[in-house]
Amino acid sequence: MGASPVYMTTACVAMASVSTANTNRDGTGALVTPTWVGSGGAGAPVTDWQLKRIKITQTSDLADCVLTIFTHDGSTTRFLDDYDMNNPNAGSATVTGVIAEVPYVEHLFPTGIDLRFAITASPTSGVCIVHAFCERA
Repeated sequence: MGASPVYMTTACVAMASVSTANTNRDGTGALVTPTWVGSGGAGAPVTDWQLKRIKITQTSDLADCVLTIFTHDGSTTRFLDDYDMNNPNAGSATVTGVIAEVPYVEHLFPTGIDLRFAITASPTSGVCIVHAFCERA
């Protein structure tokens, strides 16, 4: 252990609305760059950061799809994970849409690594809303 350990101390959230189909898992095609809040800047966190969990919701009817999650270092995009949304109930004014939360343990990233998101099928209606909850050093 180093003389001055670094602890994650500040919350940050990456938010994205995803609606264009992209079945590629090689980092090409339509990928959505999230908007970061509390990251210390306009893009990815300006310090090392830890991915804690991802929350996936919908505004209407997602159809049968998979959310794919990528990392991006400024030049190269790499597949990180995916989550099968199956064929969730359509959300409406009287019916709650499906909400999925995916926990992550020890997913630590250095400064400059950003996230990208895609879904494998275009929603029947509405969009897929993604929130990535993180902590930064």
